[in-house]
Amino acid sequence: MELVNRAFYGNTVLEWAIAFGIIIGAFLAGKILYWISGTVIRKLTKRTKTKLDDILIDMVEEPAIFALTIAGV
Repeated sequence: MELVNRAFYGNTVLEWAIAFGIIIGAFLAGKILYWISGTVIRKLTKRTKTKLDDILIDMVEEPAIFALTIAGV
């Protein structure tokens, strides 16, 4: 337990591990969201007659995933 309580740059090792876990979790959540939007949502939007929903998904997909990842960092 002494290692967990040791401080580096003003934070303990446990705090650094939690921060690293949040960053990895946000990155994985972004990847999962990208996969869901790429497979599930695109299949649903291809069934419609209009192209508006396809264009909307293309415009929103990457900025939303980027914002999620940056929020985690």
